[in-house]
Amino acid sequence: MDYSPPPPGSTQVVSRPTHPDTEPHFDIQTGIREVLGGKGMTVQFQPIFDLGAWLVGTKRAVGYEALARFQLPVAPDIWFREAARMGLGAELELAAIRTAVSYLPQIPPGAFLTVNISPETARSLTNLDWFHRLPLRRMVIEISEEATIDDYETFRNALDGLRAKGLKVAVDDVGAGLVSLKHLVMLPHDIIKLDLDVVRGVDTNHNCQAMVAALLALARASDTQVIAEGIETSDELVSLVDLGVAYGQGYYLAHPGPLLQPPG
Repeated sequence: MDYSPPPPGSTQVVSRPTHPDTEPHFDIQTGIREVLGGKGMTVQFQPIFDLGAWLVGTKRAVGYEALARFQLPVAPDIWFREAARMGLGAELELAAIRTAVSYLPQIPPGAFLTVNISPETARSLTNLDWFHRLPLRRMVIEISEEATIDDYETFRNALDGLRAKGLKVAVDDVGAGLVSLKHLVMLPHDIIKLDLDVVRGVDTNHNCQAMVAALLALARASDTQVIAEGIETSDELVSLVDLGVAYGQGYYLAHPGPLLQPPG
């Protein structure tokens, strides 16, 4: 799940309060327990497009990123942070993932579903029968730049079985900091997601262009795909395609939105 605030003007979720500590913890904690009981959480989906096809008029989504949304007026990242403080972080992440994957039958057969997950929760996936029963070749887990991994070998070993069944791993927020670069070196991964700070202004910022070019060279050498996040203008889109980025997402292409109701 993405933990960022919703797009400007969204009526489905309000953005983060200026002073989140003024929101009573009791309300958030009550909301978290309600979500874990099956109430108060929805999921939106932001399409990931073939950028070259988009430029010639074929708006074909190759994947969808699942975004958790909650009812109380507190941004999603605060919900997950508070759940972790309560010792319920993994439970809330897994609840969000289970909600998201219930929509898989409504995602086009050739497209994948991507979800954000912490390393601790990702390691637990190998012990979950319901996750093993999913069509894992259509699933991507994103490991955020903010996520610290103390033991990369243990993490890799925990995911080996799932990756053998087709699960893909994406390193998220690449370019945002040094941790993501360490993830690229130490983690087995199939997708590099360019951070929005690298994408923003890439049409005019030569440093951003150089960063994108370097990451594309790394991706080619390691046989991985690159997805650009946070595309907000047509000039950014054209520049990314010219640089060689094949896939992307962002408000210019499509805002997050709901799919149909899940079956059952």
